[in-house]
Amino acid sequence: MGGIAVSQMQNISTDIQNNWDTTYSESKFPPSKAFDGGKIDRSTNRHLQRNTWNNIPDMCDLVNYFESQYRRLRVDSVWLIKKTRENDGFQGWHRDFYLKTDIITTIVVNVGVGEVNDN
Repeated sequence: MGGIAVSQMQNISTDIQNNWDTTYSESKFPPSKAFDGGKIDRSTNRHLQRNTWNNIPDMCDLVNYFESQYRRLRVDSVWLIKKTRENDGFQGWHRDFYLKTDIITTIVVNVGVGEVNDN
């Protein structure tokens, strides 16, 4: 299998970093308020359901890439996590196996690193 084109990863990375509060806003793609008792930080998480990313070409391209490479794969949702510090892994509430067959595969894609500007 081939890899994802660098330009495609640059496009989605730039899009997410530059448009976190607009294209990928919390009001458009709200995550759950909590999961199994753990509170989810809504400012650093976005949950895109399959029917909601149609107007985001770079996201469509990324999902289409995975689905074309793995014919039996169907991506039902994309969860974006804006990490705020080094070694900021999955939050404690993230447990795929707890959901039994609702989620059977998780694909983790690091789409880039950007400088945080507080201004």
